[in-house]
Amino acid sequence: MMFTLVALVCSDTTLQTKLPQVIICCKHSLSQANALLLEDELPDNVFLLRRETHWNSAKDFEHLIRVLGLVLAQHVPANWQPIFMMDCAKIHLQGNVFEALQDNGIWPLVVPARLTWLLQPLDTAGFHKFKMYVRRLAANFFDPNGVEKPVVSMVRYVVEAIRKVLQGTRWASVFEANGFGNVDGDLTTMIKTELRVRCMPLVHPALPSERALKVMWPRGMPVHPNLMHALPPLPAALALPAPAAPLALAPPPPALAGAPIDVDDDEAAHPPAIAPVAPAPGVGVHPSAGRRFVRKRSGLT
Repeated sequence: MMFTLVALVCSDTTLQTKLPQVIICCKHSLSQANALLLEDELPDNVFLLRRETHWNSAKDFEHLIRVLGLVLAQHVPANWQPIFMMDCAKIHLQGNVFEALQDNGIWPLVVPARLTWLLQPLDTAGFHKFKMYVRRLAANFFDPNGVEKPVVSMVRYVVEAIRKVLQGTRWASVFEANGFGNVDGDLTTMIKTELRVRCMPLVHPALPSERALKVMWPRGMPVHPNLMHALPPLPAALALPAPAAPLALAPPPPALAGAPIDVDDDEAAHPPAIAPVAPAPGVGVHPSAGRRFVRKRSGLT
């Protein structure tokens, strides 16, 4: 079985349990009947999509952001500023993605190309534990005759890992250690070694220039012409003369306190080649009827 897990984790433990998690399966692997069977079992914040392929797309990613916007509107205080961290996968850098973030008042934070392994919390602290847990659950994915069990079993393993492994992780310290926290926070030894710095570098808060974005973007991929217009203006509260933290767009002052959100997606295969992305947990956001309403509104069906 091949599938993609699009996962969100957050530095706030209360909000983390409400973040949407998306499992994408190929229609040829997951029948409509099995999808309906699983639908009734899923936690309210876990979405199961059947698509022509198991790959994520810019359109589904946009829908995920709009569902996230609905969740944030219900559960995040008005004086918090959500910051959405994502890597430089090409589907993440499309105009419709940045427009969805802007529409929901979310600041984008793009991890520069070829630095995901070093800086992104899901990569540095989530993958290994998640993979080990799923592999242990999937040890019995094949019966004694070597026949693969139904795809339903694998989806259940992934949902179990979503709930048990990463829901128990306190992500605030990971965000902090990776440079997405307080200005005076300490970085991991690996980050300081790889980037050749002794402490958190200081930069003045400002919107990135097109030239800076080109350095961050994957080689050969142009910066979307409307991207600079889609970036939200910095509030006056952040236009401070003193330098602020670099990688997390500077920690917001008290009036704009908030929690960064990390998203990642990856392909996974049946054991032993499972390589799913690390998600955050699954406790309900809405009752069942509410979940269906959110799915209808977002297009995640």
